[in-house]
Amino acid sequence: MNEPTPVPEGYYPPEGPQEPSQQKRSTSLPVIAGVLLIIAALSGFLTWSNLLAADTSMYQNVLPPDSPITPQQVQSFLQTCSIIGVVFSALALIGGLMAIRRKSWGLAMIGSILGLFTIGVFFTASVFSLIALVFLLMTRREFT
Repeated sequence: MNEPTPVPEGYYPPEGPQEPSQQKRSTSLPVIAGVLLIIAALSGFLTWSNLLAADTSMYQNVLPPDSPITPQQVQSFLQTCSIIGVVFSALALIGGLMAIRRKSWGLAMIGSILGLFTIGVFFTASVFSLIALVFLLMTRREFT
């Protein structure tokens, strides 16, 4: 009674035939890259916030007595580097979130590249960001 309507031979839906190469393959690499970027960002936040909170008395013991550089100059330089490191860590965190959501491949790449400069604890943030960068380069087509 309710017979399906016959479909003409060679008919395809409006988007056309899907070849295996055109189908979207979903892997877990963007999620892994995102998690690595988030870990790198948190490690960078930890490192740079500790350096930002350092006091000039910590630098007085490190500098030789006849040094032309004062502890205040060292502190100013390291605070400037710390602010830049915190900004880079924030962008790495945003890039990690974009990678997990598979949105904005460009922003995830920027976060991964800037994450290379966050250093982190014993350079772990830089290593994680490099691994995430490789994973993101491999999975460009999975992003919208």
